[in-house]
Amino acid sequence: MTSPAELYNSLPSVEEADEKFTDRERIFSMLVPILRGYEDKFGINLVHGHAKLEKGEKMITNGKESWPRSDVEGYPERWLATGQPYVFNVKETESPPTDLSNRLKEVFSIAGDINGIDILGIAYLGNLPLPSHEVFMETTHGRVDTVNLVPIDHEGMLWTCWRSVNGGMRPLYTCQKGWNGRHVGTIAPNHHDDIDPVEQP
Repeated sequence: MTSPAELYNSLPSVEEADEKFTDRERIFSMLVPILRGYEDKFGINLVHGHAKLEKGEKMITNGKESWPRSDVEGYPERWLATGQPYVFNVKETESPPTDLSNRLKEVFSIAGDINGIDILGIAYLGNLPLPSHEVFMETTHGRVDTVNLVPIDHEGMLWTCWRSVNGGMRPLYTCQKGWNGRHVGTIAPNHHDDIDPVEQP
């Protein structure tokens, strides 16, 4: 069985996944009715990785930051279309119901894949406040990813996660895009008032 580190290291880059996800309007129209009733709990994410994990590590989210760790088991919070988790959280999460997963998987197969990995997956949204007029900007420094709220019309967006809202798919997460169209790795602030670090169990 593939280990969490091996699985994460096999994921496409955010640029590769973004370029592959071309038929968004049609895919989103198919996702909205499936996600009805799950708007505040599950969303759709663009499957990608940033860091390289060592043997025994998992990508673990703790509040506003995610980084590779081997000292915490974690709870799954990002899943591939196959149901395999590839990002975990120190806080307890919920797994998507089987019926929801199966219906989403059918749509994910239409969106396409990279090296056999579907570019869309499922995201658990229950451990973060869901903003109305802002999005979470994910910035990377080394092997640490940090999220902070920015205006939804912030320049240079690589959208990576969406939720169903009012009959449409609304972006929730983004990566910073540089002048060359590629993801920018930067040093992000250490704290945000709305996302407090969580003590590990």
